[in-house]
Amino acid sequence: MIDPKCLNGQMEYFFSAEDYLLPCCWCGEFVAKPEFNDPKIQSLMMNKLSEVASVEQIVESKEWREFYKNLFIDPPQLCRDFCAKGYTNKIREKY
Repeated sequence: MIDPKCLNGQMEYFFSAEDYLLPCCWCGEFVAKPEFNDPKIQSLMMNKLSEVASVEQIVESKEWREFYKNLFIDPPQLCRDFCAKGYTNKIREKY
């Protein structure tokens, strides 16, 4: 079971250096490391920020609505790993 931090206010959107908007910085790993290739996250990168008039155009797109709709049914492995109930990001405790 997951507790999506992108939906509960614990995580902000991630703006990648490649000009993509993603639900969180962990999804940003997908852009930085292609070996994390996941079609569910890939589908969110349909438009770059420079190609749209507003962030809302991206987050209200069909692809993003579908991603959030399926998040509890069949989440990407990345979400299962980092948003598992009870998961605590130990890195934040250091700062």
